[in-house]
Amino acid sequence: MSTDSVRQFWDLYKYTTNPIGFINPDGLADYEHSSLLDVKGMDVVTDPNFMQDQVTGQTYCNHGALTLVDDDAISGMTANQMYDALSNDKIATKLTQSEAMMYANEGVTVVSAWKNTGGGSGHVAVLAPGSDQRGRPMTYNVGQRAYHGKKSIAYAFSTSKRESANFGYFILNNDKASADARILTRGPGVHITR
Repeated sequence: MSTDSVRQFWDLYKYTTNPIGFINPDGLADYEHSSLLDVKGMDVVTDPNFMQDQVTGQTYCNHGALTLVDDDAISGMTANQMYDALSNDKIATKLTQSEAMMYANEGVTVVSAWKNTGGGSGHVAVLAPGSDQRGRPMTYNVGQRAYHGKKSIAYAFSTSKRESANFGYFILNNDKASADARILTRGPGVHITR
């Protein structure tokens, strides 16, 4: 392993394990306001540590998602492993696209995940508030350079991946409970000004 690869790995490790980098000290990925989620999401997609490695082509979608989600239930997993864990109803709830967009617009992290059953790497991306011109979700996509950034779900996952049985939108159960209690108390779209 070259010195540059070790340094890049260490920089990525320090970024993803640095507690100062997380907005929510309670460990929940319910940012309580879409603008707070957007600030953190933009930090992830503009951080050079998450850019595609120019030598190996390696991407770090799982590390980018974990930086936003910060939950031990999926910590240290590959994208395929995240899909499997999120599919467990004791850990997460599978959402429809419209439900997923509603939670993202409330500032709650929703993970879109695709499992590669052919033995290769899967992909994960956290939904961003808002929608593209066709009404599809936006994502904080960590991936190949052309598709890296705050992008439409169509850039993060091809149509065939989104339509496969191995794709879903997931919300961690503890985040769903936190968001549902907040939404029930204040109503959807009503936010406390900080």
